[in-house]
Amino acid sequence: AGMREFAAPIPRAAVVQIRAAEAGEGEGGPLFLCHDGYGDDLYMHALARHLPAGFAVYGLPALDTPDPQQVAATMLVAIRETQTHGPYRIGGWSFGGVLAYEIARQLRAQGERIGFLGLIDSHHPSVLRDDPDTDAVPAEVLDPQCGRAPRSEDAAAGFAACRERLILKLPEMLRGLPPSQTDALCRRLLGYQDALRRYDPQPIDTV
Repeated sequence: AGMREFAAPIPRAAVVQIRAAEAGEGEGGPLFLCHDGYGDDLYMHALARHLPAGFAVYGLPALDTPDPQQVAATMLVAIRETQTHGPYRIGGWSFGGVLAYEIARQLRAQGERIGFLGLIDSHHPSVLRDDPDTDAVPAEVLDPQCGRAPRSEDAAAGFAACRERLILKLPEMLRGLPPSQTDALCRRLLGYQDALRRYDPQPIDTV
């Protein structure tokens, strides 16, 4: 599981079971994990192997929009279809940590309790805005829906330039993807990068 998500983001949130609960240490409500900056679920399976067996682990795959607030609102519905009320346990790695934070904030705004919020190697969006080594994404490159092909010649040229820079930063295991999947992955990364620059996280009411 995992690589298929690069080329085919899903139109609505769906909960994918990563691991069922087993009797043993750490019993309690399920843990919901948000997809990472590649839109992938690979890290969830690796992480689940190191967690206590007493609770289920669910994954939330990528959607067809990069905006954290919109994604969180959609994922929140899927989470509540699986677990009606809190306390909720939510986490994520990298971009997934930002999504987990926004989901938790929206759940608290609805009066629900958060039992656990885990952000793994996640950064405040201001880090992207202030980092001179992180390129701003040219507006003509971005499509309203992340993962779609650029529509004009200028956009295609701009995307090609961004693609070359992104490929150099990809983990080695992702550099051998077929060209179509590499393109889809790069468009998604550009969409997330731009969305994070625009995202202004608000404080969570923890009372």
